Amino acid sequence: MSLSNGASTDQGSDPGTYPDTDPDTDPALDAVSRTLPVADPGSVRAHTRALLRRHRRSIAVVVVLHAGAAVASLVAPRSIGQLVDEISSGRSLDRVNQLALAIAAAVVVQTILTWFARRASFVMGETIFAELREESPGWSASGSRRSSWAP
Repeated sequence: MSLSNGASTDQGSDPGTYPDTDPDTDPALDAVSRTLPVADPGSVRAHTRALLRRHRRSIAVVVVLHAGAAVASLVAPRSIGQLVDEISSGRSLDRVNQLALAIAAAVVVQTILTWFARRASFVMGETIFAELREESPGWSASGSRRSSWAP
C-alpha cells in the first residue's frame, strides 16, 4: 500500500522490520538497540542468590524495620476500638487519656520506624544497583555507555 507522500506501508517478510530500514546504515538503529545481552534464567537465579548472600545483613535490617513499622501500625486501630468502648461504657477519664497517649505513641513509633525502614531500603537498593553497574560489561563507572562494548 502506498501513501499520498509516496511512502510505503508494506512491511518486509519480518513483521518487526520495514523495507526502507537498514540497520547497518540507519544511525537510529545502533548496535545496542539491535542486540541487547540477555541472561538465561539459571544465571539470573545464581546471581540473585549471590546478591542475597552478600547483602544478607542489610536485607534483614530492612525486613525487621518494615515489620516493626507494620506491627506499630496495628496498635492504633486496636487502641481506638478500646477508646470507643471505654467512652461508651462511661469509664474514667484516666483510662481514656492512657489510650489516647498509646495511640499517639504508636503513630510516632510507626513514623520513625517507617522512615528508617525506607532509608535502609533506599541505601540497600542503591548499593545493589551500584554493584550491578560495576559488574555489568557494558557500563562505565560514571553510568555512561562504553563505546567498546558494542559488537
